[in-house]
Amino acid sequence: FFIAALFSVLSIIAEWLGAADQSLAVLDGISVHTYMLSALIAIAGSRIITTRSVYESCLHLMNLHDADTLETLGDILFLLGSLVDAVLFDCHFDDDVVGWPILAAALWCIDALLYLNSDWITAKSRQSTNQQPFGWHPMIGIYV
Repeated sequence: FFIAALFSVLSIIAEWLGAADQSLAVLDGISVHTYMLSALIAIAGSRIITTRSVYESCLHLMNLHDADTLETLGDILFLLGSLVDAVLFDCHFDDDVVGWPILAAALWCIDALLYLNSDWITAKSRQSTNQQPFGWHPMIGIYV
């Protein structure tokens, strides 16, 4: 995910500096396809999908009060959003129809909200069971 975001930022900087359209397209293409690869890896590594039957997985995905479920649903939306972005980039569907980029953005937004809700549920669960609270991790600069 970080590598894809890095290429997105490089593309924005290159555009700001007046780089050629071809250079921007290469950076954007690397970013879009790296996001898709990241989403595929996230889905492949999902505990819910790999350790349960399809029926059990579907039943589990209906439990929206479970942090793992929300993360898996977020991963699925991340994959769908990145697939839409990759198809748009490769086939130029968004040149005439603005609905496709809006769909991709909505999928990414809902994905982020599901991840945030999952983190909130995890934090509340740790607090209610008197587990070690989240703390500042100095190496990565975030609360873990």
